[in-house]
Amino acid sequence: MVLLAMVELLAGRRVSVNLPDPVKGERIVLLTTWRGVKAQELVKAAHGLGLGRLCIPGQVIVVDKMPVLESGAVDYSGARRLAEAHSVAELDPALAQETG
Repeated sequence: MVLLAMVELLAGRRVSVNLPDPVKGERIVLLTTWRGVKAQELVKAAHGLGLGRLCIPGQVIVVDKMPVLESGAVDYSGARRLAEAHSVAELDPALAQETG
């Protein structure tokens, strides 16, 4: 099991969730507000921190703002729904929804 907090070290204001994957069992999806994020930079940063390949997200979704609860804490359920909706949109462009 990958510690999602280790993945989150890689990309500024962010949250990571794990979604089911038919091949690997699960995959990490990183939601971030960092518009300039590049997969190669995440891989390089992960290796620089001594993190293995399992800590590199399989998908990065850039959002305008993170889903948060009234308390200001990250809304992990909302983040998961956003990631699921975006993943479905990738599989079927007709279902694409605006993130934000």
